[in-house]
Amino acid sequence: MVLYGIIAVVTGVSDIAFYIKMERRTGFGPAVSLVTGILQLLAGVLLVLHPGAGTMLISIMFPLWFIAHCISKLSHLDVIRFRTGTANYYLTMVLNVIGLALGFIMLFNPVLSVNTVGFVMAFYLVVLGIDSLTIAFSDI
Repeated sequence: MVLYGIIAVVTGVSDIAFYIKMERRTGFGPAVSLVTGILQLLAGVLLVLHPGAGTMLISIMFPLWFIAHCISKLSHLDVIRFRTGTANYYLTMVLNVIGLALGFIMLFNPVLSVNTVGFVMAFYLVVLGIDSLTIAFSDI
């Protein structure tokens, strides 16, 4: 649980940093990024400080984190297309639509969420890593 909390804190800080960077460069930032970053940061801190609470609430928190993160990434699609090209745009869009669908499936079926959280988390983090690497090594 603590590892999941650390990952949530890092992605939350990343979304907040994106908001700040866009605010400075364009004069306005995507509010979705700020809100989802704060939610991810709070969920991560909860998991780090109270791992026991995380195990009780994982069936709700984990799908909400999936959904919030995917909405945040989908809100960045215009920036990704502009900065990295259409290949990364479509890759990010497809991966996050799949993540969004998984989040809603787990939200409406908590038993599935509890039973498959490890596998889904591992799969999604690998996919998220691939997505992040393709963006990192693009011409940003």
